[in-house]
Amino acid sequence: MKKITLFVAFFVLAMSGVLAQNAVEIAEKDVPSRNVIDFQRQSLDVRNVTWFRIDSITYEVRFIDGDDNNAAIRYSPRGTETRYYIDKKYCPQSIKDSVSKNYKGFDITELCAKTTRRNTTYEVRVSKKSGFLFWRKEKEVKYLNFETTGAFIGE
Repeated sequence: MKKITLFVAFFVLAMSGVLAQNAVEIAEKDVPSRNVIDFQRQSLDVRNVTWFRIDSITYEVRFIDGDDNNAAIRYSPRGTETRYYIDKKYCPQSIKDSVSKNYKGFDITELCAKTTRRNTTYEVRVSKKSGFLFWRKEKEVKYLNFETTGAFIGE
């Protein structure tokens, strides 16, 4: 009985770590009205709209646009940022090479092209994973920025 209780406790702790995320999904009514109005003004043909609170002053809306692209708009005091999520198989080779050379043991988990004030860059989410089979969880996560040419900007 003691072993079963210990196993259940370990399982609950492991799963809570896997499910934890920075962004928290929220209802549209909990988003500042200026952000909702701006999004509605910009985006006419969208579906699957989901709002997230990144921190106390930053909000993100994720959606699928009319061209079936996974996209997002992030609203923060620094400005508005548009993101287009790209399938990892289309990641530029120069970025793959840079990650494998400079971040040993890290895997690319997400890639997006982000545009802020007419400047487009790639943001790559990389992480180390530990565990086995279904028990794999992210140990360390980093966000790397690259120019559209593939040149490394920084973390």
